[in-house]
Amino acid sequence: MPNELNAYKTKARQGVAPLLHAAFICIAKQGVEKLTMRQVAQQANCALGTMTYHFASKQELIECVFIEYVLPIIHICNQAHYQFDPATALREDIKASLPFATETEQIWRVRFALLHFSTHNPQFRALIQKTQHTAQSGLEKRYARLKSLNRLRTPFTNNSLAIQTLLIVEGAGLNMLQAPASQRALYGEQVLHWFDNLLA
Repeated sequence: MPNELNAYKTKARQGVAPLLHAAFICIAKQGVEKLTMRQVAQQANCALGTMTYHFASKQELIECVFIEYVLPIIHICNQAHYQFDPATALREDIKASLPFATETEQIWRVRFALLHFSTHNPQFRALIQKTQHTAQSGLEKRYARLKSLNRLRTPFTNNSLAIQTLLIVEGAGLNMLQAPASQRALYGEQVLHWFDNLLA
């Protein structure tokens, strides 16, 4: 999704990070349907004209929030774990993508609000599908590397492992959000336990 990413990067250079953060907070609190440019402007403590100058539409604003905050956890981004072997690095990235921390929990709440929004917005649904395809491809490459190093003992294909990972992480994330705070970590730990069992 280079076009969407390049569009966001251009906006980031224009100094819109506070506006995106304000939109993120509004979506986390009330979802997408009630979101207005005026509310975001009030949250960001700026004029409505500033919002409309940087974002031509609510749709564009939502897409930029998705790319800034949600896309990294869907991609299970490869962080700079240079001190770790590839298996430990992937484990750490899976852990970082789950809502263990309060900040990540907010991102997951926004993620599910945007997923609901996508059910009746074909343009946004296409963006999410591209994101998921890219995330799957990235995981396939990481599993292929682990297999080449004889670090996996599973008979599953790289494609199957990537899909399983995305589905398991998404399901665990939803359960973690709904669970009492005292039990939340248990769901995340089960995902890590599943991953550990794949390793040779």
